[in-house]
Amino acid sequence: MLTFAPWSDYTGNKAHQLNFNDGGLYWRTGSQGGNWEGWRSLVLADQNGNVGIGIGVPLAKLHVPGNTYISNASIGRSGGHYDEFGYNVGFTGTNDTYTYRATDPAASIRMGWNGAIEFRTAPQGSEGAPLTLTERMKISLDGKVGIGTSSMEEKLHVNGNLFLQATENEGGWHRTNLYYSGHHLVIGSKPGVYTHNNLMLRPGGASEGRLVSGLQLYTATGINQQVLRINLTSEGASYFNNGNIGIGTTNPQNLLDVNGTVHAREVKVDLTGWSDFVFHPSYQLKPLTEVEKFIKTNGHLQDIPSATEVEQNGINVGEMQVKLLQKVEELTLYSIEQNKRLEEQAKINAMLIKRIEEMEKEMKQTKP
Repeated sequence: MLTFAPWSDYTGNKAHQLNFNDGGLYWRTGSQGGNWEGWRSLVLADQNGNVGIGIGVPLAKLHVPGNTYISNASIGRSGGHYDEFGYNVGFTGTNDTYTYRATDPAASIRMGWNGAIEFRTAPQGSEGAPLTLTERMKISLDGKVGIGTSSMEEKLHVNGNLFLQATENEGGWHRTNLYYSGHHLVIGSKPGVYTHNNLMLRPGGASEGRLVSGLQLYTATGINQQVLRINLTSEGASYFNNGNIGIGTTNPQNLLDVNGTVHAREVKVDLTGWSDFVFHPSYQLKPLTEVEKFIKTNGHLQDIPSATEVEQNGINVGEMQVKLLQKVEELTLYSIEQNKRLEEQAKINAMLIKRIEEMEKEMKQTKP
C-alpha cells in the first residue's frame, strides 16, 4: 500500500490523500482539524482485469456508474430505464432532464428497457440552459422503424412527406428507381380504415414553363429489354399497344369492348371496299317480286342479319354501313327504274288522252 500525505496548504480548505493498494486507487479529504472523510474509489482493477471508476466491483472491462463526458460527447443515464449517448447533452441526474453543455444544437441516441433505440435532436441553445430533446426516429424491439412517429404500424412508418433524389439519367430526364421483389405492389389504405384512395401525378410547377404528367407501362422481353405498351400523358399522344381493353366488362374479346353507350361527336371507321359495285353495269338487281318473297320467308332483308343474330353477336359497324349503303343504292336503282316506268306510262296516258279528245271531236262533227 502506498499513501500520499495531505497537502499542507489545505487547498479548498481541505487536505487530500491518495492511496494505492491491492484493491485499486482511492482518495479522501479532511479538514484542518484532522478529521478525515471516508475513502472513495477512483479506479479499481480486479483479478479479471476489469477497471471500475467510482465502483468497487467492476462488471466489465470498464465500468463507470454515472455520467461520462468526452469533449462535447456524453454517455449517461437519462432515466430509470434508459442509457443515452449524446452530443452537447448535459445529464442532471433527474429523469428526462437535461441541460446544454455548450451553445450548440444537441443530439442523442437513447436505448431503453423496452429494447427500442431513439434518435433525438434539439435546436441550438445556451450553455447551461434547460434542454428538451425531440424524438426524430425510433427503432422498436421488433425491428419497426418510425420517422416522425413513435407508434409504428409497419416495418417503416413515416409521418410526413417523402422526397426521393434522382440518381440516374435517361434521355436527359432524371430517374429514380423503386425496386420490389414482386409480384404485386399494393398502394392503399389499411383494412378497416374508412378513407378514400386517390393516386395523383401532379407536377409542382416551375417558372421555366409547362410540366406534364405521364404513366408508362412496359413489357420486359429480356434482362433490361423493355417494350413500351401503354403510354398515358396529360399532354400529347396517349396509346395502348397491346391486349384488349374493356369498359364496363371484365372479359373483353376485342381491342375495345364497351358494355354501355358510347357518345361521340364524330366516329371514323376505316374500310376496305365500298358498295358502289351496285352501280356497275354487270350488277344483277333482283326483281322486287324476289325481294318480296325473301322478306316474307325470312322476315328481314337479304344480306342483312336478323334481329336474333344481332342480339347474339352484335354488328360490325363498318360492314353494316357497307351493306346498308348497298341496300340504299339498290333502292335508288329501283326508284330510277320505277321513275322510268312512270314517265313512260305518263307518255302513254298523254297519247290516250289526246286520242280520246280527237275521237270526241270527230263524233261531234259527224252528228246530223
